Amino acid sequence: VDARYAFRQPLVKDILYESQPFDSRRELHSQLAAYLAAPASQRRSIQNKLADQAGNTSADSPTEASERIAYQYAMAHQWVKAAENYYEAGTSVCNLGNFSGAIQFYQSGLEALDKAETKDQRVLSSLRRQLLAGLGDMAMMTKDYRSALTAYQAAYGEENHENVTTQRIELATRFALALVLNDRSGEAENI
Repeated sequence: VDARYAFRQPLVKDILYESQPFDSRRELHSQLAAYLAAPASQRRSIQNKLADQAGNTSADSPTEASERIAYQYAMAHQWVKAAENYYEAGTSVCNLGNFSGAIQFYQSGLEALDKAETKDQRVLSSLRRQLLAGLGDMAMMTKDYRSALTAYQAAYGEENHENVTTQRIELATRFALALVLNDRSGEAENI
């Protein structure tokens, strides 16, 4: 957040925030998340007006933007959209070499999915698989092979076993590698 728009006293911010009715807060978070998630071209005119009034503002990095959007969707109780943006933030920080940050974002995404209420279980399952595979990848990068095995095994369990896809083959390969690294090569042959 731009320092010019931040509260100098966190207690004042907390009091003002908590004094708003919950439904009102949730709606405002939802509107802000939708605005932040919109393509930059749609936001540019508003940003230019703000910049004219307050001077130049620094743009968010893709990671900061995804994290901010995820937070707003979580506060609006739009758990699937929050999880999608936590996944994007995790992938972004992973690409920067921040594996512990990626783990935190992936875990936040899984926590959001645990709260999601949707009838389309395929969406939840697919997103959960992506988040778990990301956790497995980060565990492999940090040489935590036991955690990698746990994450890949859970991700593999989320797969639709009727469709053999490239993603499923890649996940099976990661799972088998984690089994071998955990001295369970006999099980890897059965995948």
